[in-house]
Amino acid sequence: MPSNDSRGSDGSIGGQQLIGDARQRITVPMPRSLEDLNFAASRHFRGHQGMYHEGRTKLHRPHHVGHIKDGDVIVVARGQMPYQEPAITTHQEHFIKHPLQARAMPPPRQGPAETGRFEGVSNYHTDYVKHPIQPRAPAAPAQSNWRVGRMADPTGRTTYQNEFPWHDIKPAAPYRPTEMSRDSAPFEGATSYNTDYIKHDIRPRTSNGPQRRELNPGPFEGDTTYNLDFVRHPLNDRVQPNAGYGATLKPDSAPFEGCTEYNREYLQHPFERRPMVHIEPEIRRERRPKMGGNAGEAALAPPRSAPLDRRAVGDTDRHQQAAAPCARAANEPP
Repeated sequence: MPSNDSRGSDGSIGGQQLIGDARQRITVPMPRSLEDLNFAASRHFRGHQGMYHEGRTKLHRPHHVGHIKDGDVIVVARGQMPYQEPAITTHQEHFIKHPLQARAMPPPRQGPAETGRFEGVSNYHTDYVKHPIQPRAPAAPAQSNWRVGRMADPTGRTTYQNEFPWHDIKPAAPYRPTEMSRDSAPFEGATSYNTDYIKHDIRPRTSNGPQRRELNPGPFEGDTTYNLDFVRHPLNDRVQPNAGYGATLKPDSAPFEGCTEYNREYLQHPFERRPMVHIEPEIRRERRPKMGGNAGEAALAPPRSAPLDRRAVGDTDRHQQAAAPCARAANEPP
């Protein structure tokens, strides 16, 4: 394999072309910058020595990303890169893990130098010494302040007696009812009810029959109120009945399109596929064909490791064929 020293000033590798390994291909979305493309290539293929568009032109300038199109292949050159420290997170940078230091063993405890006699004295007995109880002298009863003979002295008046003095009540004279005058008129026995509500004689009820109608001896005409109010007039000019429209369901000789109203109103458009880029590792290098003859076809042809996506083309053709009858029906005049 030729050495990497044959690269030109523009980044190309002389007259060689890098061929990528399609079995290790990875597909990533279209990068927005050279840093994004380099990050995706370094993530999957470590230790590379540059990226080459279609295996021909090296991508080392920021504006080179603008030449990449959907479905292009980026071949990653092999080589040994200088050692780089692995990336660390902010948590690992701020909280550094230090090795644990072994704890020193404590020195052995030494026993008492002298062994005295066991006395069995606890801290309780030492802190709380029991003292002997001294007998108390008997207490004499308290002297009463109520002197003998004090009951003979006069006592004062209470507040109740001063506020509510007692008054002597005189006896009331006895009540005697007055004498009623008696009337010497004879007893009639007339109550207030009989005086207020006098009973009258009942009149006999009269007959409530229909009143007598006088008959008109004239001839019977037979005219009702309806006939007098709604006079029927003769129809002179009668409106001719509407002939209507002819049958609209007629056999049509046009070919059957099978286009429903739903398909005609809601046309199905193909989804715009997200542009993707293929990244492959270098597998070998070949001589680039000389310009002339079929050089233009060779430049337009995709690399051998990047086959065309036939599924996307087939889906687009099916969508266009299904929407063609409805599109023609929508463009036709009514």
